[in-house]
Amino acid sequence: MPEPTIGTNIGPFSIIEALPAGHGGMAQVFIASVGQHASASGIGSVDSLPERVALKIARVLGMDGNPADQAFYFEALNNEVENLKRLRHPNIVRLFPIPRGLPRNPYAARAAELDGAPWFCTMEYLSGGSLESRLKALGTLSLAEGMEIAYQVSIALDHMHAKGMTHLDVKPDNLALVVL
Repeated sequence: MPEPTIGTNIGPFSIIEALPAGHGGMAQVFIASVGQHASASGIGSVDSLPERVALKIARVLGMDGNPADQAFYFEALNNEVENLKRLRHPNIVRLFPIPRGLPRNPYAARAAELDGAPWFCTMEYLSGGSLESRLKALGTLSLAEGMEIAYQVSIALDHMHAKGMTHLDVKPDNLALVVL
């Protein structure tokens, strides 16, 4: 997927920057704001959205350029969306509906503004970066900070398990931190 640039509009959102740790094999994550064009274009209610959100944009083609892979990336994104809709918890990133009228699934849409019209979803932007980036910056965590992060992660995983779900990819790069 050609990388969206700063200022690219996707639905009611305007790309601010790519998250450095937000580039994986399945999707790329960008920080976005509700664009100035959103309210003027009648795209839908953007009043309930925070100032900044994270846009997760699925890949369009596989590593070999096969367009049939887009269905695979959509399914992966859609599974994540369906799981996040069921997991409302303070230690789990929130999913936001995409204000685009009344689509069949208000939590996933196509970014028609991008080549290949990849699927995307909108999530809470957590400004503290990943645990991976924190570990790289500090080398090690204090015992107190490490224990607090482990405790908070265990609470989130316990909530998931109580719902009959498992994460399958718990790693420092997938743990987002909040700056208080």
